Amino acid sequence: MTAPNETPDLEHLGELARSRGLRVSVAESLTSGRLANTIGAGEGASGWFAGGIVAYFTEVKERVLGLTPGTDPTSAACAEQLASGARELFDAEGLHPAGPRRTGSD
Repeated sequence: MTAPNETPDLEHLGELARSRGLRVSVAESLTSGRLANTIGAGEGASGWFAGGIVAYFTEVKERVLGLTPGTDPTSAACAEQLASGARELFDAEGLHPAGPRRTGSD
């Protein structure tokens, strides 16, 4: 049975991490730690969830996670760089929730 804070996706992530011996990490910005909070509440997360970082300021993303200066913070390139920085920081596989995508001409 799924715990109140768990979803089938989180349960599946935990199963994959345990069965493959993975350490999972996250890098967050606009989600302000909600992803780490959700994952950390998952059953058995202490055995596979290495942790997460919330980097809201661009300068923190650059200094701590290795974001290349001038990278569009809403781009896929930014998400990839933050995930890479989290993997290195936590010696783990990284997750990064895709940020908002620009639409229209703004």
